[in-house]
Amino acid sequence: MKTNNVDEVLDNMRMDVQLSMLLRPSEPQDSLPSFIFEAIYTEYDFDNDSETEKRIAWAEAVIINNNTFADNEADSIEEKCDAHSQELYDVYRALYNEEEYLRKPLQKYDLSPICFLSAFTIEKGYEETQKEILNWIIDYISNYSPVVVHLPIPSCLVKEPGYDRIEYKRDEEKIKERRHSFISQGFLPLRDTDYMYHTYEYGE
Repeated sequence: MKTNNVDEVLDNMRMDVQLSMLLRPSEPQDSLPSFIFEAIYTEYDFDNDSETEKRIAWAEAVIINNNTFADNEADSIEEKCDAHSQELYDVYRALYNEEEYLRKPLQKYDLSPICFLSAFTIEKGYEETQKEILNWIIDYISNYSPVVVHLPIPSCLVKEPGYDRIEYKRDEEKIKERRHSFISQGFLPLRDTDYMYHTYEYGE
């Protein structure tokens, strides 16, 4: 995408957001809300009086330590994350200590929900829209959580009959590029782990 087309794309883009959670949670993982974000670009062809919609970005996020929504307090954060997926359990182990307090440098957010941005993809050719889209997602998530955690490994959405899954592609050069990109947008390394985090300070 040419640089001078970035504003045109952003001016004709909408963000679709889907919240998914059970009304009456019965299993530990059921009380962890998940969000799906889609950036939809409407391309206009004025010569032929037509328009085409393209999904140029896709992201998924899960809210951990969920105090915002109705919750089953009998379940620990560890139980919820472990029941959800190995991926979320790994995040839990990087964030919390044995007493389920947040580790440094996030200890002051102990009572806050934490958001794990499990996937963030931009279609090839639209990379220059990443900053605007990611900032929009962070601002939206800040309604529920002041902390966003991300694993900067490029991923893609794999659609299978009756089941969609996220597939990670561990390419060290692309991981390095992604870390650099997220650092430029306010993310910081989470201690000596592979994770990065972004904090939102209300009132600033």
